[in-house]
Amino acid sequence: MKVLVTGAGGLLGKAVTKYFQQSLEVVAFTRQGLNISDYVAVEKAVKDFSPTIIINCAAMARVDACETEWASAEAANIDGPKHLATQAKAIGASLMHISTDYVFDGKKTSPYTIEDQPNPISAYGRSKLLGEEAVIDATGQYFIVRVARLFGIGGNNFGSKIFDYLSAAKKSGNKLKVCNYPVSQATYLPDLVIRLGEIIEKNQSGIYQVTNSGEIVSWYEFTCLAIEMMGLEKDLLTIVDYTDLGLPALRPHYSALRCLLSEKLGLAALRDWQEGVKEIYQHFCEANN
Repeated sequence: MKVLVTGAGGLLGKAVTKYFQQSLEVVAFTRQGLNISDYVAVEKAVKDFSPTIIINCAAMARVDACETEWASAEAANIDGPKHLATQAKAIGASLMHISTDYVFDGKKTSPYTIEDQPNPISAYGRSKLLGEEAVIDATGQYFIVRVARLFGIGGNNFGSKIFDYLSAAKKSGNKLKVCNYPVSQATYLPDLVIRLGEIIEKNQSGIYQVTNSGEIVSWYEFTCLAIEMMGLEKDLLTIVDYTDLGLPALRPHYSALRCLLSEKLGLAALRDWQEGVKEIYQHFCEANN
């Protein structure tokens, strides 16, 4: 099996590349090496390498920027996946496309499944849903994988940097601001890439929704767990209302996911996301000793 990875410069793309290189022939492209919104460049890359599967980790994931930069969001999140799907079909390859819980509006109070109708409330969510639809329309063999709150060692997002933020707050005396909603589950990167491999092995086309198991929490509750691990006090935190942050894009209030297809195929639930936080903390401690 030959694997072509796009978006290989990002947190997910790097992890996917490293994981599949252990046993498969992989060619990995950063955005500089392959802009997936460029149809001609995509056509050449796919024809030159002739992969068995393409794993698309490329995206414009800056949620708030998508509100004002729709042309860029459309190019990266809709046109790009469509180009990849078209070329995958042309050579008989499969396409794995990474999507998001933001395709839902957050009005439910129980986990979303693929039986629920997507209804994005942000430009980012809308672009990712249209990207999913473009993939489905353009190719017959696809694995669309929706994830939520992806975090892992080396990431620059809140979940990945939580211990750095808490350490900085302790040193400076400035309280760390965290929201008590939206609520969701989290997806720990090392567990996700293993599950991607399992999905490919099952070879069942469809939409997957992959998060770790465990409690559905807000970023405040997530941060409280990290505080407990560090032996700090909760007065280091200030709870802020999400609506007071003045962010351009709306976020779904509730976006926990359940994967009916994984259950149907007999794939076991991923471990509790708190285990991932523990590993992040261990790495933080080792790096700061």
